Amino acid sequence: MKAKFFFLLAAALAAFSAPAQAGWVIHEDTVGGNQMVVYIQKNKIFNDTDKMSSLVDLDKGWIHMINKVGKSYWGGPFETFEQEMMAALDKQIDEQMKDMPEDQRQAMKERMKQGMAGPADSGLKIEVVKTGKTAQVAGHDCQEYQVKAGGEVREEHWIAPDIKISQEIDLDKMHQQLSQLKMGAGPGGLASAKEVLGLWGKGYPLKKVYRMMGQEMISQVRKVERKEIPAKVFEIPASFKKVPVAELMGMF
Repeated sequence: MKAKFFFLLAAALAAFSAPAQAGWVIHEDTVGGNQMVVYIQKNKIFNDTDKMSSLVDLDKGWIHMINKVGKSYWGGPFETFEQEMMAALDKQIDEQMKDMPEDQRQAMKERMKQGMAGPADSGLKIEVVKTGKTAQVAGHDCQEYQVKAGGEVREEHWIAPDIKISQEIDLDKMHQQLSQLKMGAGPGGLASAKEVLGLWGKGYPLKKVYRMMGQEMISQVRKVERKEIPAKVFEIPASFKKVPVAELMGMF
């Protein structure tokens, strides 16, 4: 549950000047073999899966995390989400390690925070390099960009320039809001790095390759549609209950 939660957050990390009648609908096979549909229109991004989903509203500066199985959700400003998430993890460590000496619990919390921050907030130099390689993904021509942390290639982004997300998303707002997150997002913890956010101005990543501990994880788009998206797609169902972050994630 937690891995999918953070991937969705990462997935959420993705101008308002586009024609009102058209948005982007992107069908993706994510890390772990899960399927996700991404809806992008009028400064809203909805990442929908069968169990956990996320909704970002850049005009409000809010994120909603949605547990479709439990019919519950959490919604609020990005910074509030991060604060509640960290507080919930602190509490979880305290409860699970209550018999451990205080200094060891605090050391565990610090390691946890450092791990969640990811390379983007660890002091490592983040670089994005265009390799010159090209490929077709889901019928679109893509260009490869490597994302390096401390000189090591951590991610590959295959960007489709013809999928102009800037027609639906205010990139300045996205950069301002998401680059302030201290909590690393996505499998590699680099999604909120300003260098990676800058790739959104070049197009949409139809394929991502994450490299960690000698392994590769791949997320790839199967289909892209340009069409009007009904406003109700970006609404939380009225029957869903708002709950604390910890309850949403099933932490306690």
